[in-house]
Amino acid sequence: MQHPALNLQGELVATFLVEQWAEGRIDVTPEPPDDLLEALEGVAREWHGDTPELWSSTHHDLLEQDEDGPVPVARRLVLDLRRPAPLHSPLSLAFATHGNVEFHPNTEKSTYSLDGELWHPYGDPDGEGQEDELHPELAQFFDVETASVTVHADGHVEWEDGAIPDEHAEHLRTDLRESTGAGNQDSWAAWTSELLRSTFDHELTIPEDAALPVPLAVRLDIPLDALSDPDPLAQTFMESEITFDGTQWRDLYDEEIPEELRPFAAGNAAN
Repeated sequence: MQHPALNLQGELVATFLVEQWAEGRIDVTPEPPDDLLEALEGVAREWHGDTPELWSSTHHDLLEQDEDGPVPVARRLVLDLRRPAPLHSPLSLAFATHGNVEFHPNTEKSTYSLDGELWHPYGDPDGEGQEDELHPELAQFFDVETASVTVHADGHVEWEDGAIPDEHAEHLRTDLRESTGAGNQDSWAAWTSELLRSTFDHELTIPEDAALPVPLAVRLDIPLDALSDPDPLAQTFMESEITFDGTQWRDLYDEEIPEELRPFAAGNAAN
């Protein structure tokens, strides 16, 4: 319990804003993958309460108010999606899990509205309401445009026409080849092995010396505003899909383990 590693959080892979109204409507920003939308909505309903009584009580509990206080007509929940922490800590703040990611509510940046116009911060109960404004950091985060880029094992990097400005194209290809090892068989195998291990570590039993199947390609979400940043793109891109045969793509956020990795499932690993 005293080991400092217990305080380490898992890697942050995405942040979503889930706006829920007492009448039932739910909106998610930015637009999530289809398989993740239902999970995000479910977490919001559970966090906010799926009955009028729970909607009221969970709100007052966060503010440490009496139950007879005003009840919001809408609430905004900021959810951080993280990989599982390096150590399974009993102090983990994960509220729920979906596939290989954990949902961490960020109450400091979540807000509520009593009239549908002014939004009040849960993290600052005495703070003044703002007209339909997000926390400055979140407003900047959710305004980020991304492009889907596919990196192939042979070093080929591609994207849809017009997705990446021409002046950044060559730099992007070079950066991604260096970051992923694409074009070098051993480097690519090492990078994808680490990706698979970190993504499915808690669903699979993978011996340290095991040779994992090597994907033929990986899709990445690249923030466009990072293209002109001098820092390596590996600090900003997020892996989203992989393919082992070049035809069928596997969503890394899907609860289903890719067929190619099933030999390492807990029931099969011992065999």
